[in-house]
Order: sequence, then C-alpha cells, then structure tokens
Amino acid sequence: SYLSDTTGWYATFGYRVNQFTPFIGVSQIKTDQRQSNPLYRWPGFVQGTAEAQTAINGANAILNTQKLDDKTITLGSRWDVSSGLALKAQYDQIYKPRDSSGVLASGTQSFVSESKRVRVLSFSADFVF
Repeated sequence: SYLSDTTGWYATFGYRVNQFTPFIGVSQIKTDQRQSNPLYRWPGFVQGTAEAQTAINGANAILNTQKLDDKTITLGSRWDVSSGLALKAQYDQIYKPRDSSGVLASGTQSFVSESKRVRVLSFSADFVF
C-alpha cells in the first residue's frame, strides 16, 4: 500500500449553562509509518532524465500529502439562540511539526519543512428550516 498508517484521537469537554455551552478540546494525528517513493525501488527505472525527475516529483508530491502530524487545542462556545438556531464561535491553535503539512493544504516546501503554529478563528450558525 502507498498510504501511510496514521493514528488520531480527540477529546472535547463542554458544559451547558442555560443557553450557552462553552467547550475545550484537544486532538492529535500522527503518521505511524510513512511510505517511501516506490520509483526509487522500481527495477529498470532510469533516474537523472527529465521524465524520471518529473515522475519522482509527482510521486513525492502525492506522498507529501500523507505527512499529517499535528496537535490542536480548541476553545469555543455555542449559544442556543432558539430551538431552531445556534451560533458557535471557536478558536483553534494548531501545532504543526517540521516535515509535516498537518491537516492543512499547502503546496509549499517551506511550509512543510518548518515547524509552525497556525491559529484559526471560526464562526458558524446551525439552523433548522
């Protein structure tokens, strides 16, 4: 298989107080075993040609999407405005180690090669119609 084995988990705790539910959460995803580029092991594959380099770069780009390691801390609150409407605000702080894109889509090698801390603030509305 050319897919990497991963392990992930999350835990969230929230406590409802009247119409509000503040919550906190933590999560982690870790790549247990990454697959290497199979073109390096292919018998008869001639490295050094332009076509070979294009194939190697393409395979590496696909394999780089499997570098999913990250840890996230989440804080937020949900407000049940009415029986059919809830508003939610959430802040996530994502720690991405070096040599990983985390669960974030970035095609740049500098993003993957450096460790980063990414902050995300989101607002949402859930409603029944």
